[in-house]
Amino acid sequence: MGRMGQRDSSKSMMGMQGMLIQDPIPACLIEYGIQTEESDYRVHVSFDTQTVFMFPTEAGRQAVADYEDKRIRPHLATDPAVRDGDPTARGFKVFWKHIQDCQRIPIPKHIFNVHRCILSDRTSVKGEAAAGIVLEMVRNGLIRLPMIASEVTDLGLQMRGQDMLVARGAAIQIKCDWFAGHIYPDGSMRGLYLQTHERNPLRQF
Repeated sequence: MGRMGQRDSSKSMMGMQGMLIQDPIPACLIEYGIQTEESDYRVHVSFDTQTVFMFPTEAGRQAVADYEDKRIRPHLATDPAVRDGDPTARGFKVFWKHIQDCQRIPIPKHIFNVHRCILSDRTSVKGEAAAGIVLEMVRNGLIRLPMIASEVTDLGLQMRGQDMLVARGAAIQIKCDWFAGHIYPDGSMRGLYLQTHERNPLRQF
């Protein structure tokens, strides 16, 4: 995907007057992100803050639409391996409280330590670690969804690929969002990265 290392442009929606802009979407990017996925819930796993953020996918879509309407500056991700300098993805860093019904849940130490990884690990490794954390938290009743019965067993859980958990009819999209919720020295908090566009999402070239 690319690096999302810059400071959260939403800045908890403070000082918005300086961010009311209209950025054209780069021609190299294809619509591919939260608005095109088939899931009921999103869980973003922050290894930096040892926290998960869970919200209905539709609420995330609405938050993105709100940011688009307010013309808040989107984040364009880049990848050093892409030598033409064009962005590899586009999205918004959304303050978690701007997503309706978003929950912030700490990851227990004993679960985090089992699935620990580092920022320089491959994307697949970080994705697997994030999925492992979410799976264990669901099994232990730490992540509770309306569509899931109070008691969840292994028979009720199924991983579809690396980043989709199906639990009693609820499809949960899992994202490694490394710095989500990071607090900066000025008190602002980094938002959740909600992607809207990607370059070559189906890896066709």
